[in-house]
Amino acid sequence: MERKRYFEIARGSCIEIDAALDIASDLGYLDPIDTARLESSMTLCFKLLSGLIHAIEK
Repeated sequence: MERKRYFEIARGSCIEIDAALDIASDLGYLDPIDTARLESSMTLCFKLLSGLIHAIEK
């Protein structure tokens, strides 16, 4: 169960990073192409962590 908690914390960090990316994009610090690639990577990371959490719960 300890591993599951680490994955949950990591998933929460993904959400925080995604919010920071949105703010940086809104402020014009990121190029739209970079933003799209980063958001795609963050979505994949979130899905992978969710899959790991789900696998542990079984």
